[in-house]
Amino acid sequence: MKMFRASWIALAVLVVALPLPAQRGVQSLTSSGLAHTEPKLSPNGQWVAFKTTSSGLPALGIIRTDGSSKESILYSGATLTRFCWHPDSRGLFYQRGFAIEFLPTSGGTALSVGTIPGNGSALHDIDPTGSYLVGSSFDASFTYQIWRLNTDGKTNPSTILS
Repeated sequence: MKMFRASWIALAVLVVALPLPAQRGVQSLTSSGLAHTEPKLSPNGQWVAFKTTSSGLPALGIIRTDGSSKESILYSGATLTRFCWHPDSRGLFYQRGFAIEFLPTSGGTALSVGTIPGNGSALHDIDPTGSYLVGSSFDASFTYQIWRLNTDGKTNPSTILS
């Protein structure tokens, strides 16, 4: 019985001695003073993408997780809505109104992936291989559909469920 009680006491001391997540150091990645929302960690863990503002417009920004870089604005525009990482972390797909575009993490010129028909279009996710995006929209009679759009930029979206 004493052995059992001693084991419980040792376990209790060990649990109390372990650092809690709130006690670990927290590192600020940005210091611009702007709001940063919808953060998404890249699949390789090296970047954080987020929505912010630039010149009063919605913007898509990124920063390295190790704090070795300043935040970069990849895209800024009034119609920016949703975004998701490419599975290999090489860039981001983002929705600009009805258009879906891709930008590498290094920036540069956006590549057009496609245009989504209907109303209320929303980019939701990408398949694990990076071959296609999925999202939803609805038509004038409020028939909702889930669509698929290949990421090669060569095909139109196809409805996979209506």
